[in-house]
Amino acid sequence: SNINLFMMTSEVKQRSVSKLSIAEVQQRLTKLEGEISAIESKTDHAATTAKRKLWCSLEELRLDYDSSDAPKQEDLSKRFSDAEAKLTLRYHAVKRSSLGTVLVFIRLGAILLCNIYLTLLFFVLAPLRFLHPTLRKFGIHNNILPMDLWQRFWAFSMSSIVGFRAKLEGYEHVKKYYETGSPIIGTFQHSSSYDLLGIMAYSPLVFKWIAKKSLMYIPMIGWMGVLIGMIFIDRSNRDKAIQSMKKAGKQVHKWGRSIAIAPEGTRTAHGQLGEFKKGAFYLALEAQVPIVPIILPGCYQMWPAKSPLPTSTGQAVLRFLPPIDTTKYSPEQHDELMIETKRAMLRGMAEHEGPEFEPLPLLWHLWSWFCVISVYSISFYLIHCLL
Repeated sequence: SNINLFMMTSEVKQRSVSKLSIAEVQQRLTKLEGEISAIESKTDHAATTAKRKLWCSLEELRLDYDSSDAPKQEDLSKRFSDAEAKLTLRYHAVKRSSLGTVLVFIRLGAILLCNIYLTLLFFVLAPLRFLHPTLRKFGIHNNILPMDLWQRFWAFSMSSIVGFRAKLEGYEHVKKYYETGSPIIGTFQHSSSYDLLGIMAYSPLVFKWIAKKSLMYIPMIGWMGVLIGMIFIDRSNRDKAIQSMKKAGKQVHKWGRSIAIAPEGTRTAHGQLGEFKKGAFYLALEAQVPIVPIILPGCYQMWPAKSPLPTSTGQAVLRFLPPIDTTKYSPEQHDELMIETKRAMLRGMAEHEGPEFEPLPLLWHLWSWFCVISVYSISFYLIHCLL
């Protein structure tokens, strides 16, 4: 009812404005600066974990400060920025021998060939998409429709060949959405090209994606993106971006589709959780569906944003956090929803106690090379048949 919404809205507003004083901010920031200085030059695993936790504490303090009624000071903003600059995560760069470099290019060749074959297969199977409305009437819900299964198969094939795996955690938070096919908005941390692959291959939910328009022009990947319903946004044009968000909202309402979006807008160069843009939260409030935050510890360490190619094979984590109810917010409270979502993601990252990433298990490593060899075997067979 309107009364309940008013009461919940008032509670949200009260929580969003903290009573933090300048003295308290300075005290907490000074303590964090000391802890950061103690580990700034260290590069071992323990230091990487400590930097991630300190970043989360620093960003929570910044959120408290920004949402407080304390006067904003330029020198404090500079201190926050200087502290953040010291917390860039170290990525895992393997020192490769000449043989190791050759093996990397063998993998890359297999990825290219496999992508060509799967793209051709996709265009053959694409008409199955028109059966989705009929299949829904027979109880086959989202996440197990034919093109949903194909999307997962494509991503699993790519991750197998490249030597990447993600361990699923937090399935209990999305179990009911998987079993019923009901929609959510998935807001995922984005610091690596592995993020999308990890979600597509290992998430039980099959998402439609919101991505920057430039990806649409990448051969094969862009074409498939258009046909599976990926929503491309022209971020240089605000009006067109808003229209794209409205299109995404229609997909949520009409087909019950879950949408995945990186609230940071692009991959972060430092590997930590960056500044959020508001588009995801406009969409969630428009669609009135839950937000489920997603974090992916370890992806950055194996493929950082500044590297054109993966720097290592290995195993990361795909972790779903508890859903956030968007119905307690009014349509104008996208800022408050954004802050709650960011706090949830920061706390989820701070609570992650495992290694940043792990080496591939032996069986998975063998499976990866089996897939590589299979792709080349198929290629040689096709060449032999053609000749």
